[in-house]
Amino acid sequence: MPEKDSSTKKEPEDASIADAEKHFQSSKAHAEEAARELRLAAAEKAKELREAALQAKEEYQKLVREHAEQFQNEATEKAHQYKDLAEESFFEAQEKMEDYQKKGEDYVRENPLKSVLLALGVGFIIAKIFRS
Repeated sequence: MPEKDSSTKKEPEDASIADAEKHFQSSKAHAEEAARELRLAAAEKAKELREAALQAKEEYQKLVREHAEQFQNEATEKAHQYKDLAEESFFEAQEKMEDYQKKGEDYVRENPLKSVLLALGVGFIIAKIFRS
């Protein structure tokens, strides 16, 4: 009879092992399915992030181009303003020089003797400076 007892005890142990094996296989299948779903979700999230990064890059490039165009337009406008100002100053200086020249010619016509003596005096002073 002791043999019967040992065989009856083996059957519940075998059943327990079989149940544990089934439970292990089931858990393994669930874990594999969860891992597969996680990989798919991670791939989808990576795709979304890549698209968002590309969109942000395009928006940034557009903003940089807009600012560059604005800067170029402002720089061109300032360059034209300075060019116009320089031309105006040049013409004013040219007019003043012509006016001084005309006044000088008029003075020489009105005072020829004084002009010749003044020219001789200035020439003499310049000669003395350079001989020293």
